[in-house]
Amino acid sequence: MQRMTGLALAVLAGCGFTPGSLAIDAGDTATGDVARDGQIVGDPDGDGLLGAADNCPLVANANQLDHDTDAHGDACDRCPHLPSSSDPDVDGDGVGDDCDPRPAVGGDAIVLFEGFYDSTTFSTWIEEGAWSVSDGVLTQTDPDDNFAYVVPSPTFTVARAALTVGARIVELGMPRMSDEPTVAIYTGTVGTSQGYLCSVRASGGAVQAQVYSYWEDQDSNLNDGTVVVWPGMLAANSELRMTDAHDGAGHHCTLSQGTITTSLTALQGPTSGNIALITELVSASFDYVFVVNAGL
Repeated sequence: MQRMTGLALAVLAGCGFTPGSLAIDAGDTATGDVARDGQIVGDPDGDGLLGAADNCPLVANANQLDHDTDAHGDACDRCPHLPSSSDPDVDGDGVGDDCDPRPAVGGDAIVLFEGFYDSTTFSTWIEEGAWSVSDGVLTQTDPDDNFAYVVPSPTFTVARAALTVGARIVELGMPRMSDEPTVAIYTGTVGTSQGYLCSVRASGGAVQAQVYSYWEDQDSNLNDGTVVVWPGMLAANSELRMTDAHDGAGHHCTLSQGTITTSLTALQGPTSGNIALITELVSASFDYVFVVNAGL
C-alpha cells in the first residue's frame, strides 16, 4: 500500500439522450426540423446526419461512436458503457440510473468517457509502464512491471469522483517479495497524501478485494480500509467491472464479474482530485474509463 500512497505524493498534481418531442408543421422539411409524427427529421444538431440515421440527433457527433451498441451514441448516452434501450434517468441530472452513484438525487454530471477507439486522446495521458492503445482497448503490456499507472491528461478536478472501468486480465506476473498481481483504480488529490483505492489482488492462492482510504492534513490523519476474500477470478482472460465512488456518505468499491458482485465501503475525507488506473505484476486491458462528478 506504500506504493499506492507514493502515487498520490509523486504523480497526481482533471448529456443525456432526449428523444424529439416538438411538433412542427407536417409540410416543413427544412434542415433544422426537430420532429414530425414523433420522429426527428432534418439535421437539428448540424452534424450532417439526418433523422433516424443519427444516433444522437440533438447532439452533434459526426463520428457516430456507440461503445455499448445500444443505438444511443456516446455523445448523448447517459451510460455510454452500459447498453439500455430506454436509458432512464429518474433524477434528471444527465447520468443514467444504471451508472449514477446517486440515482435518486440530482446534481451529478458525466466528466469523462473514454472508449479508446484510437490512440489520439491517450497520447496526452501521463503514464508509467508499457501502456498502449490498440483494437479499442488500453493495455499495460508488461506482466513483470511491479508498479504501472496511467492518469488522464489534460488533468481535470472532480469534486467527488465515481470512476468505473471495464478490465480484462491478459497475463499475471510472478509475485516477488511484497509485490503481488494487482489491478486497481484510484482517486486522489494532486500532490498531497490523500487518496482512495479499489483493488483486486492475487495473494497466496486466493483472490482479495480491497477498499482503502487515506488522507493527511494539519488537523487529522486517517487510514481506513477493508480486505475480503473475493469469489471471482483474477486470471488470464477474466473480465471485471470496477467502480470506485464517493457519494458524500462514504468511499465505495464495487467489483463485478458475471453474476458475482462485491461491494466494500471505507470512510471518506476530502475527495477533490483526479483519477488513475494501476497495475502491479499484471498485464491488463481496459475497455473504457467513465467518470462522474457526484454531487456538484
